[in-house]
Amino acid sequence: MKRFRFSRMSLKDLAEAFAAGAKSTISVAIAFACVGIIVGVAAQTGFALNVASTIIRTGQQSIFLTLLFTMVTCIILGMGLPSIPSYLITATIAAPALVELKVPALAAHLFCFYFAMLTLFISIKIL
Repeated sequence: MKRFRFSRMSLKDLAEAFAAGAKSTISVAIAFACVGIIVGVAAQTGFALNVASTIIRTGQQSIFLTLLFTMVTCIILGMGLPSIPSYLITATIAAPALVELKVPALAAHLFCFYFAMLTLFISIKIL
């Protein structure tokens, strides 16, 4: 049986670890920057409010139509994005409308999360 020896990292190893960590976070930082831009533009132009009010108006007649419209909204908003930014966009635009219609917050976010993750497979199938 081989025994492992624990040793401290040298300054060079530590610097290389920090560099590798910084390189791996760049893609996530870029994705979150894109999410911030998209959500900011949607909020400034009134698109997010318009989508939420349409979902709420539809929900007053039928919860099924509300969920269907929310599903389509989540799929369209999430296409072409990685999973986490896709969920963040749909969670900031569609989930508050569902919560306002007395859908439990956890259920609304899980609904948005499910269809945000589904957009990855739908966009791959389309391409």
